[in-house]
Amino acid sequence: MASKSSSRNLLSVEFLDDDVFGSGTGSLTENIAFPFRTRLSFGPLIKHLTALRNDPNTPGVTASAVSRLLDLVDRVPTLLHPMDHFEQREEHRKEIVELMTIVFPSASQDLVYRAAMVPFVFDVAYATPPFSRHLLPALRDSEEPGGLRINLDHETVTNGRILRAYLIIARRLYGMQVNFDYPLVFTAPDTTLGLDRYFQMEFDPKFVEIVTSGAVPRLSSEDKADLRRNLTDIEKWKTLLPPDRFSFEGFSIATATDVTNQTVISRLKRLLVERGSIVSDRIFKRIQELLRTLLQAPDINAGIAAIEGESIYLLRCGQRIDHGCIMADSAHYQTSDFEGSLYETAVKEKRLIVVEDLAALPHRSPAEEGLLNAGICCLAIAPLFCGEKLAGTLELSSPTASAFDSVSALKLRETLPLFAIAIRQSIEDFNTKVQTVIKEKCTAIHPSVEWKFRSAARYYLEKADVSPGEDMEPIVFDNVYPLFGVSDIRSSSIQRNAAIQSDLTTHLDLAQDVVASANRLRPLPVFDEVIYRAEKLRNRIEKELDSSDEFTVLEFIRNEVESLFDHVRGFGPEVELCLKKYKEALESSLGTVYRKRKAFEQSVAKINETISTCLETAQIGAQEMFPHYFERHRTDGIEHAIYIGASIAEGRPFDRLYLRNLRLWQLIVMCRIARQTDALRSGLDPVLETAHLILVQGNPLTLRFRLDEKRFDVEGAYDIRYEIMKKRIDKATFNDGAERITQPGRIAIVYSHTSEAAEYRDYIDFLISRSMLDSNIEDLEIDPLQGLQGLRALRVKVNLATDSLPDLADISDLATAAL
Repeated sequence: MASKSSSRNLLSVEFLDDDVFGSGTGSLTENIAFPFRTRLSFGPLIKHLTALRNDPNTPGVTASAVSRLLDLVDRVPTLLHPMDHFEQREEHRKEIVELMTIVFPSASQDLVYRAAMVPFVFDVAYATPPFSRHLLPALRDSEEPGGLRINLDHETVTNGRILRAYLIIARRLYGMQVNFDYPLVFTAPDTTLGLDRYFQMEFDPKFVEIVTSGAVPRLSSEDKADLRRNLTDIEKWKTLLPPDRFSFEGFSIATATDVTNQTVISRLKRLLVERGSIVSDRIFKRIQELLRTLLQAPDINAGIAAIEGESIYLLRCGQRIDHGCIMADSAHYQTSDFEGSLYETAVKEKRLIVVEDLAALPHRSPAEEGLLNAGICCLAIAPLFCGEKLAGTLELSSPTASAFDSVSALKLRETLPLFAIAIRQSIEDFNTKVQTVIKEKCTAIHPSVEWKFRSAARYYLEKADVSPGEDMEPIVFDNVYPLFGVSDIRSSSIQRNAAIQSDLTTHLDLAQDVVASANRLRPLPVFDEVIYRAEKLRNRIEKELDSSDEFTVLEFIRNEVESLFDHVRGFGPEVELCLKKYKEALESSLGTVYRKRKAFEQSVAKINETISTCLETAQIGAQEMFPHYFERHRTDGIEHAIYIGASIAEGRPFDRLYLRNLRLWQLIVMCRIARQTDALRSGLDPVLETAHLILVQGNPLTLRFRLDEKRFDVEGAYDIRYEIMKKRIDKATFNDGAERITQPGRIAIVYSHTSEAAEYRDYIDFLISRSMLDSNIEDLEIDPLQGLQGLRALRVKVNLATDSLPDLADISDLATAAL
């Protein structure tokens, strides 16, 4: 018989061969993983029957049954010999069933899960009806997803079988009384309900004989003591008792006990103590599966409600959980939404409530009506308390009436405190995240420099009693290298003005339409005057938009035009239609037309969010390379600043290699940003383009935290020059103003010294080799800026069509590998 492939799923009974269940022909005893030869034989049972017949104390009824079976053996002497092949078993199946009646009395056949198996092999020679119905099909399909699964890994199971065999040898042949056991729990699918059931299996070797080959190895007292000390050392057993000297004949009696309830409750407990269990999609689904198995109801849905004050956060199975946050993944309610409901009753009375048929409930609150309308018929509600504090509720529902009852629901009692703890942990995790967000998003303290603030704060508190009123020590980082980058939305001011012009002219046109329609029905000079002023304003706006025009137009419309609306409303249907169009076109919260401006702002927001996400995600890996201070500012585009040096990284030695690494990282991230923002263009209205710039600063500077302004700033004359460069460089031009150095789809790298250019040319060459940048490199002389002269820029085009850009998670690794 061919052995199975070693790639078999280790969670299934891997050592189980199809042939042992009668699906093929050939030897029933081959098993490479098990070193002993094992054979199915009824010889030990027949010897036992013979002893019973010769025992004068054997009861008459038993003696009669024994004689009948021994007569059968006399007629079929093949039963005395081992059966190594499937055909032999099939040929004598009737006689085997007859023999088994003495081992498995007919009175208990339908009550117990028992089977006769080849020693140490899951080869079932005979099984009781319950075993055949519930376990045998799963054993046959053990390699399939719905087949039998075991609670131990393959290596443990195999070693356990070998050790069991050796312990039988040690006990019977060497008089060693050593106890060893490990529970085998099998998971078998219940084909009727489609749920799992759990069985603990025990094996009785009463009818197993040891057959020795050659001289039986001797064991000294020292050997026996050594084996007791190293009981699970299989190799030691094999050395002292070579497995080729022993084989096993007969059959083991396997007894399975249904331990579904105990196993499910144990597994529920293990899952619920995991952090985030009720907000993890994977774990929550598994919890629901176990609840279905526990209550033997395949269509149960579980719901967990967390209660915080007057707020209720309801998690339901079937709702996709993606955020790992109890607030983000829940439907939000108030306790007042459940007044008079079963939920309120369960909480107030602190008891489990079970309704087997909601439709039969005489008095239903809106909450129960909603459940009934949603197709729910059977309902259980359990309040969850941490001590005396209410954490929430557990709800079980089913579309099937009487899917479970109050007795079966009592099985939940052991797990309810753990559900409560899981809710409290999830809320605590959420509150921790809230604090983290406040800290990261709402303060100027970056995690990389927090240690410095903590140190200063501790020193301040220590000295507060001794020197009251003394200021906090300065937060200063000396000799740090700055990196600065800008991803700017080109012509954003022009686009914004165009959006304002469009909205204002549309607003004027709609207002003018109302007055014009009224004038056609009832001509009045005042209408002509208002129309004239509206046209005059429109022409002025179309020609050139002044900073005060927006206010002027809105004041004119509200004071001069809208004041007429109540009067003209009754002029006729034409005016009513114009008034309706006018009202529908206005942004209700602003009282003006805001279509183009809103579209522009949405486009800007989408670009900014894309850039910010790219920077923040890539920053995770960059911080692991070497800790550094990072900040970003949002305008029409995103600018970011980075500072790196030994004074920022507490206790870590700094080398310029880390600076070079971060500069390359920044350039790669800029390529990624250019690619992502370009990909957005087709989905933007209006279409906006981005240009990108990196400012190189070769010398270190000093960074100081301004306590009065709650922000970092540089100090010193040379350092302030760097800040001036940051503010003015993105508008820089070359060729006497012929063209700006920043252009869409390109990265401009501004530098002061040739050594900086040489360094960045190396980076550019590397990224050209990776198809991230175009091979054409421009070296531009920047026109003089106020207070700034002698600046130059390398400009290179990003390969926007490439698919070779690294994932954000891999950018840091790529930068490190390049150096």
